[in-house]
Amino acid sequence: MRTWLAGLLLVASMSGIAAAETPKEFVVTGYQLAFVNVDKSGAITNEYVPKGQTLENWKTLIAVRVWPKIDDVKEVTGEYIRQLAPVMLRDAKVFEPEGSKPGTDVVFELYLAPADKSYLEYNLIRFVKESGTPGVKSYQFAERRAYDLDAAVKVYEQRRETWLGAIAGLVLTAETEAIAVTTEESLGSESTDQEEAVEKELAEDADENEKEAEPEEGGEEDEGDDEDDAEEDEEEEDDSDDDE
Repeated sequence: MRTWLAGLLLVASMSGIAAAETPKEFVVTGYQLAFVNVDKSGAITNEYVPKGQTLENWKTLIAVRVWPKIDDVKEVTGEYIRQLAPVMLRDAKVFEPEGSKPGTDVVFELYLAPADKSYLEYNLIRFVKESGTPGVKSYQFAERRAYDLDAAVKVYEQRRETWLGAIAGLVLTAETEAIAVTTEESLGSESTDQEEAVEKELAEDADENEKEAEPEEGGEEDEGDDEDDAEEDEEEEDDSDDDE
């Protein structure tokens, strides 16, 4: 089911959001980059979670994706929604702002849940042809809550207008895996060099300790010579006593 939001309503909500305070859930400075991936096709995925949360326990999430080799928004959205269809709790709603070129800027509203219904996940995902970005770009906002579809729908219908304006105002640069890997490799190389230096130092210390523990060359022989000299002295004294 496609529901096209009246252009006047969406434009009005976006104008209102521009003058109002950004909803706390969309304040990106409260998030940290938790996941970066570039697949074989060159598509980029960045996922941000609130500071103090992880990809395993997040309550809200902001994600940025770029498909640089695809120019058609519908091509991306068609496949994206097809993949999510098995976990969708109701038909997706699609909102398109007035004044935008058809098919170049759309927002999907989705209610998702895993098979065990351990939680409900509300999503707003904007797919857009963004100036300065090749291909198609998407901005996703997701929030998890206890599973109760009716209650969730009531809550998010009240927040929808404000949040549509907020997601329309999101602007984030997609970080690439190449940058992340370079950083990790650099850190890894530095760490390896330090470990090798420490191991070398420990080995040198061990060699010195072994040398200190070993007796000096000829030490045992000298001790044996001293004993032989003592025995000879005793024999000479015995001979002297016999002569007397």
